[in-house]
Amino acid sequence: MVLRKENTRKIGFTALLALIFVTGCGDPDRSTGTPGLTPPTVISVAPPNSASGACPNTIVTATFSEAMNPATINTTTFTVTPGVTGAVTHDASNTIFTFTPSSSLALSTVYTAAITTGARDLFGNVLASDFVWTFTTGANPCQAPAPPISVVPPSGSAGVCPNIVVAAIFPQAMDPATINITTFTVTPGVTGTVTHDASNTIFTFTPSSSLAVSTSTPPPSLPGPAISLAMRWPVILFGPSPQRPHRAWRHHRPP
Repeated sequence: MVLRKENTRKIGFTALLALIFVTGCGDPDRSTGTPGLTPPTVISVAPPNSASGACPNTIVTATFSEAMNPATINTTTFTVTPGVTGAVTHDASNTIFTFTPSSSLALSTVYTAAITTGARDLFGNVLASDFVWTFTTGANPCQAPAPPISVVPPSGSAGVCPNIVVAAIFPQAMDPATINITTFTVTPGVTGTVTHDASNTIFTFTPSSSLAVSTSTPPPSLPGPAISLAMRWPVILFGPSPQRPHRAWRHHRPP
């Protein structure tokens, strides 16, 4: 009787170890609820499927349900036809991929965008099938985007804090690739970085260091906000202050 009990314990202990081994060492992609089990999907696109009147200068974007392997999404697996060449980029999260045409699309033309099953997520899973959508360009060239509706610091500000960041708020979403330290500048001689919010309407220039105190600017009698024929945004002057910096800054309209 004692021997039988001992054997039963050994068998039970062995079975428990086997269960732990199988559970702990199983393939994670085969386990329910484990990341990597479900194939990635495209959850939104721009222009939307079947859209009409799309701007000929449009970029084409696809947002995925999870982070993707950027090496697998390129001009071979992300295409726009007929006959559109361009470049594919992605955001920091690897979920939003953008196809930027090399030149404006033709007017009144139906285009087909496609992402093939060559696109993989970070676990190596592919799309279940090719994702395809269409859109039609408008009959007329795009209207130029409206200028910012608000800026920080406000135009004509004086006594601005040296640690200020400079921001511009647009009335419509802008292409982040076109607003950078080349097209959004703070002068004289200010270096920094340009970032934007999720809506692509608020762009912020953050100086690399505090601005100089009591720095001269061009005469404050210069014209106020106006869009010049050179396609530049307003030159906004910060009025002189005996204690705080005042900067002239400008940001150029994206091409």
